Amino acid sequence: MVDISKYNHILFIGVKGVAMANLAIILKQSNKEVSGVDVADEFITDIELKENEIQVQNINSYSINDTIDLVVYGASHGGKNNTIIQQAIQKKISIITQAELIGHIVSQYSQSIAVCGCHGKTNTTSFISFLLHRLRLDPTYLVGSSSFSGLPAGHRGSSEYIVYEADEYGVCPPDDKTSKLLYNKPKHVLCLNLDHDHPDMYPTFNDVKDTFLQYFNEQVQPDGNIYINGDDVNLNIMKNNILKKVKTYGFNESNDIVIRIVRQTEEQTTISLTISKNHGYARHGQVMDPHFAFDGINEWEFDLPFFGKLLVANCAGAIGLLLEIGCSGEEIQKNTMLFTGVKRRFEEIYHKGETWIFDDYAHHPTEIQATLQAVRLRFPKKRIVVVFQPHTFSRTKLLASQFAESLACADIALIAPIYPSAREKFDNQVSSEMIEEYAKSMKKNNVKAFSNICKLTASFSSILQKGDVVFTMGAGDIYKLKNDIIRALE
Repeated sequence: MVDISKYNHILFIGVKGVAMANLAIILKQSNKEVSGVDVADEFITDIELKENEIQVQNINSYSINDTIDLVVYGASHGGKNNTIIQQAIQKKISIITQAELIGHIVSQYSQSIAVCGCHGKTNTTSFISFLLHRLRLDPTYLVGSSSFSGLPAGHRGSSEYIVYEADEYGVCPPDDKTSKLLYNKPKHVLCLNLDHDHPDMYPTFNDVKDTFLQYFNEQVQPDGNIYINGDDVNLNIMKNNILKKVKTYGFNESNDIVIRIVRQTEEQTTISLTISKNHGYARHGQVMDPHFAFDGINEWEFDLPFFGKLLVANCAGAIGLLLEIGCSGEEIQKNTMLFTGVKRRFEEIYHKGETWIFDDYAHHPTEIQATLQAVRLRFPKKRIVVVFQPHTFSRTKLLASQFAESLACADIALIAPIYPSAREKFDNQVSSEMIEEYAKSMKKNNVKAFSNICKLTASFSSILQKGDVVFTMGAGDIYKLKNDIIRALE
């Protein structure tokens, strides 16, 4: 394990990426000198980096200097083959991967909370971080966005708690496909779901499952707790092979924490959590709840600013974990509705009369389907229009038919050209038109792909109408089209 304390000036390659930016902010708040390099394009982290006085230079013209004594890199911009890393090696300057750095930071905290799974990590991690912040526990947290609920997405706290997203992607594919999960050792884990994603890293779904099982059995601390969504079929099957203490949550009555939706309005979902007597609670929290010294069944109600079973289940699992570490149920009740969300997660960016525009990071068919389910619950009588941008050629190629099926759940889906990742090569054999073709083969005529952005934006004036609920959706830069959408609607 690298000892970060002996380094003074740390350089981040690809510093505008959300994980890199927030790691840089945490180290800056730890009194380190921090700088970074990246492309000149606009990113959602630009404001936070500037506010934290982290200088960002152009990656294409930067030459490393002798004031740098540690360089952090990840999978983007060529990974270890990047010219700056090669310069550092020649100058005998220390280098470290993003995964190793996260593992080092996590090891400094006695109450580490990892949120893992293939979908929903960012929203759930920010929800836990927000509640701990509101409960005055000042956690350190690392969230995969630029901000949430008025808070920066990277923060170095003063307490024993750290909350972070445990990413299943590789350390530096294709050269190093070791999962980043295997570099951190948490005390508590909340696993939301399992799905097949990152096909460049995991050729088959069995590869995904094997990695998560290894994480649970080898990385989670011996006295740690693992929370899993018991309604997720794959997690439920895996449960019997997990060697650590496992507790389940979900809508099924067989779970340790049973969720019920009590009522829904246009503004919130009220749930009840019924916790069985076999659900034992740790007693090391500073805001320990006396209500949980109990025999029999205990039930709580919480108001949530979320819609749809998947989002609600994620937050219910988060609340169950917080109760586990001793947080007050009554204090949690007071604060759940104060959570206003995460940048680029069901983010309201425009509302005028009966017209709404939202932005969402969903970039996998399962995430798109969950978001659209939540939209239908909130706006059951509205026309839903999605402007979607596929992310990565490998994901689009593998999941084109599933993208078509999930996007067809909207009233209209408009598809932009693929946004390529900085960690993969261009593939001219894969395009957004594949998704439209699959939709047509399913007799779905509401999915339309465009060969360039200009054609896409030109279609807005004839397609969009006042009274629509419009979503920009994807992991790339599709959110930049919001002004074009607003102009068309107005």
